[in-house]
Amino acid sequence: MSNVVKFLETLGQNLEIVSDADFMDAVAAAPVDGDVRQALATRDPARLNMAVGHTCTVLSLLVPAEEEPQQEEETERDAPDEGETEARAA
Repeated sequence: MSNVVKFLETLGQNLEIVSDADFMDAVAAAPVDGDVRQALATRDPARLNMAVGHTCTVLSLLVPAEEEPQQEEETERDAPDEGETEARAA
């Protein structure tokens, strides 16, 4: 399986493989077995998953961050009112 991971990593980093022919050449040269090679050639992730002996599905979820309060609102609450400043001075 490490050969499959290395191949996929190399494939993701190689910007020269852009056409289908380039992809098929890379798959043909990959140091992987027949079932894995066929799954890669057909671009079938489920078949590749089974060929390397995994049966789990990985899901990812992106959740946007909560908005932070604006700086202006915090500054206004922390700053004393003009009337309070005058009363303290008197």
